[in-house]
Amino acid sequence: MELTINQFYEIGKNAVRLYANGRTAKCLAPQAWRVLQRDRGTDISTENLGVVQSDKDSPFFWSRQWMLNKCRPNAVSFEYPLVTAYEVNFTDKGLPMSGGVRRDYTLEIAVWDVFRDDCLDGKRGECAARSINQIFADTDAILNNVLAFYRDQVLATTSKDPTERLYYLPWLKEQLRLGNIERYNVTYSLANTLGAKNQSVPFSRVERPAQKLYGTKARIVFSTSNCPAPVFDLSAKEYGVLAFEAGCQDCE
Repeated sequence: MELTINQFYEIGKNAVRLYANGRTAKCLAPQAWRVLQRDRGTDISTENLGVVQSDKDSPFFWSRQWMLNKCRPNAVSFEYPLVTAYEVNFTDKGLPMSGGVRRDYTLEIAVWDVFRDDCLDGKRGECAARSINQIFADTDAILNNVLAFYRDQVLATTSKDPTERLYYLPWLKEQLRLGNIERYNVTYSLANTLGAKNQSVPFSRVERPAQKLYGTKARIVFSTSNCPAPVFDLSAKEYGVLAFEAGCQDCE
């Protein structure tokens, strides 16, 4: 069994949801997750990131603020830092008609934060009066932690649950230490999949000066199986096959 692209997005959502919020300054923990859907991520310049109500239970969006506001339909809200994923492109290895081909998704994972003009009060804190360079450093740290969360994802069974499920490996180890489970068996490691396709990972800074947004992004490749199972109507009485010599003919 392998992960799908939507499960890959779900992991990013969980990385934000389970980040140690409250144990550190608010600007040092991600507050929202969004899979950008428009070319080059223009959703990020909109007031609500292009979110619709049906995104609430999807892998494409999660917001700590919106959750605390009971996910009110007409009041989608979020706070920075924001973690985003953007699908640059994908490539099938082999022709789709051959079946069982692999698909490589090229994705950009980024962390964004807002530069605020609050330097005038002279009070320097963890979040107040941060320079753009400090925002680059803080978003870099968050991004590396999110990628580490991806690295430690496994499919496994446990002594309490024989069904293969997605787990965070350090969580499994902690449950074993606490005696909550007697054993676990890993059947798939996302680290192996990512490691094979990402011998080196390019990082770069991102910016949208008009919105005072700055951050850090990484470009990675996620590989999975692409096994379409098309279903066609086989009950038709007339298949409509043309003789080879008929060529292209107009409808009569």
